[in-house]
Amino acid sequence: MKKSLVVVALAGAMAFTAASAETVLYGSIRLGAEVSKNHFDAERDTAGKIDGVKAKRGLEMKDFGSRLGLKGSEDLGNGTKVIYQLEWGFNGMEAGQNGTGFQNRLAYVGLTGDWGTVALGRQNNPFTESLNAGTIADEFNGDYTSALRYATGAVFAEPSAGVSTVNGVSTAGNFETYVMPTRVGNSIAYVSPSFSGFSFTVAGIAQAPEEVTIGQDAAKDTFNAAGNKSKGFDIYTVGLNYEHESGFYAKAAYLGTDLYENAKRGNAYGLNVGFANEQFGVNADFGGAERGRKAGQNQAKISSKGWDVGAQFSFGPDYFSTVRATVGQSTTNYKYDIENQGKVKDKMTVWALGFEQKLSTRTKVWAEFAKENNKVKTTGSNASNKNHNDVFSLGIRHDF
Repeated sequence: MKKSLVVVALAGAMAFTAASAETVLYGSIRLGAEVSKNHFDAERDTAGKIDGVKAKRGLEMKDFGSRLGLKGSEDLGNGTKVIYQLEWGFNGMEAGQNGTGFQNRLAYVGLTGDWGTVALGRQNNPFTESLNAGTIADEFNGDYTSALRYATGAVFAEPSAGVSTVNGVSTAGNFETYVMPTRVGNSIAYVSPSFSGFSFTVAGIAQAPEEVTIGQDAAKDTFNAAGNKSKGFDIYTVGLNYEHESGFYAKAAYLGTDLYENAKRGNAYGLNVGFANEQFGVNADFGGAERGRKAGQNQAKISSKGWDVGAQFSFGPDYFSTVRATVGQSTTNYKYDIENQGKVKDKMTVWALGFEQKLSTRTKVWAEFAKENNKVKTTGSNASNKNHNDVFSLGIRHDF
């Protein structure tokens, strides 16, 4: 199981000699098939199910995150190097000959040396690098998202999240689920060198103010940096990481944000503890998010918690065969202090099983099954939304 820290994402990826100044082309092709079954129970009251939709099983030939990139470094002398990386994602399964085009995944440049690493641009989110990268949930090849990413992602919910009204009465559902992003742009990050296994990260994200044309409502809730209290970084994060040569590791991270001018500062936090070697890996993570309401604003007070537990075992020649399993749960509450608006509770349970067989050090195939149960309910109301998703995937991945 990989145990990547931000320093791995920024500096460790540049594994070149001190005299190297070349650019390396790399990539990963990840293609397969996915069979999904979705069951939506739209409403339920004391009389039983009122409305529901059960989707038939559907087969989709799918791309699971193929990418292409360039990376390199140049020795500047005195123990310092410049590092850079550009990476684009693409859909190799797209039916059209032109596909859907390339999407920017990473684009950063920085300096690294004995004093640490600093990089600017679009890079891996230091918060998720500490709490999610290298976990059992992160090792799955198919489309699986850990419960912790759902719980911590609630910090980015819009101030009106959780509200859905019918004739002025609040009901459950009809709002977007937020997931903590794995990559962030407009960022600057610093990663310290390792001190007896300890390292720390500090990062800031500053988005440009959103343009508002004449005739639009400039006071609406938007990602508007001009309205932030800080007038500086919109998002900031710090992390403390520890790794022992035995395979034990512990990582903690905090993220704060002032993205919305009409909402209080949001806070997300988490802890990730585990053990990993060539044959065995286990980890547990826990975290959440919170954001208070401002007086006089029609918005929710948001609080969430989530956790994941996972394990994997590798066997056979060179440990090329691996079985893994993970389970997690997240709960997000949206509470209002206005008439006819109750407390909305969004509860999600996810679990997955998988088998992976390496054919070489760069090629592997997999078979995985994942299940997600989601229920959204408003306190004091008999209505609720339920969603059950079952997904089975088969695929092949080749890295170059």
